[in-house]
Amino acid sequence: MKKGQAFLITAVIFIAIVSAFITIHNSSKKTEFSTFPFVAEEIQIESEKVMDYALVKDDFNSIDTFTDDVSKYVDKENIDIYFIEDSSGSLKFYNSTIDLTSDLTINSNIIATLENTNYLFPLNSKGKHFYFIMIKEKEVGGEKYVYTNA
Repeated sequence: MKKGQAFLITAVIFIAIVSAFITIHNSSKKTEFSTFPFVAEEIQIESEKVMDYALVKDDFNSIDTFTDDVSKYVDKENIDIYFIEDSSGSLKFYNSTIDLTSDLTINSNIIATLENTNYLFPLNSKGKHFYFIMIKEKEVGGEKYVYTNA
């Protein structure tokens, strides 16, 4: 093997190795996995069960316990959650740092206003209602993820 051929083979191998590193570096980007949709779905399911239990057993303290437990859990996930419950014709708000208003005579809706954003929940004259608003702000980029069960 001549000197030129050895140099050429070494150069090709070097270029292949550098290209492999560049390709691996460009294709492996960190993605953020969010549990937010799964937490929202679980709270939706559990809130329905708790509300059913409260109605059947006439135990509305179970709703207080549920909202406290969920609030503590989502706080660990850096999620803000707000609950609205309508029973016996009166509204009860949990985590009331939110400005909640309702206009029952005009549109039969509960309007929850939070940071200049209105969230609309239907309010029927029959039955009991239990709603929540979940908000998670992304630390980088300032995006907001919002979930409501309306």
